[in-house]
Amino acid sequence: MIDYSYENILKGIKEPQFVDLINGAFEFGGSFFIWLCVFKLYKDKEIKGWSIWSTLYFTLWGYWNLFYYPSLNQWYSALATILIVTANTTWISLAYYYHKNKRSINYRSD
Repeated sequence: MIDYSYENILKGIKEPQFVDLINGAFEFGGSFFIWLCVFKLYKDKEIKGWSIWSTLYFTLWGYWNLFYYPSLNQWYSALATILIVTANTTWISLAYYYHKNKRSINYRSD
């Protein structure tokens, strides 16, 4: 059973494992680049040359990590994963929205 108590979370943040700091930094950096993709998609409003399946896979993995990292008491990684999951979910939502609207616009113009 995972201990989500306030004391346990504070302990993980105050006394982090070195590997958690490194992994959390990579997760945080990854979220930065994913957010760049989100803003690019928002600006372009279309997708070209990208499969949604890889993003879906890594988003599902991110949701799993929201459970997994706290079970290891790796709170920096868990917090950074929230950013990744939020960014990936936003990207998928925008991709679906723009794909759906492009299809309906093309259908009406034919």
